[in-house]
Formats: sequence, structure tokens, C-alpha cells
Amino acid sequence: MATLVLATAGAAVGNALLPAGISVMGATLSGAVIGRAVGAMAGRYIDQALFGASGQKRIIENTGSRLSDLQVTASSEGSPVP
Repeated sequence: MATLVLATAGAAVGNALLPAGISVMGATLSGAVIGRAVGAMAGRYIDQALFGASGQKRIIENTGSRLSDLQVTASSEGSPVP
């Protein structure tokens, strides 16, 4: 959640500070794009600190019954219909 909030706030601040943007090797990056990237990066660190990394493995244990036998109906030409 902090990623979204800080990305939006960063875009507004970046647009206010760098309205013309920055030219790098012929490409122009607007201030809003730079601010959004910086804000999203800061928000990502806050989200990871609060909620943990999203790449952690979770162990899911299913204690329900298992399917031991599966009969799938199929169709083929010339065979009788069960």
C-alpha cells in the first residue's frame, strides 16, 4: 500500500521539481516518471518491512482426503456409450 501512495506522491513532487525532465542519451525522462520511481522504491522498502518479503516460501499442508481412482469418460468413434 505504501508503494502506491509514495509512488503517486513522488510523481507529484517530481513533476513540481523537474517540470522539463532530464535528457539522457537523447531520451527525455519527465520529472513525474523519476519521482514515481523513487517513491515506489521507498514504498516497497516500507511494505517489505511491515509485511515481509513476498518471495518467502509458504508451506501449505492439505489434510483432506485424496482421490485414489479417477475414471474419465472419453469418446471415440465406434465405441459404445456407457
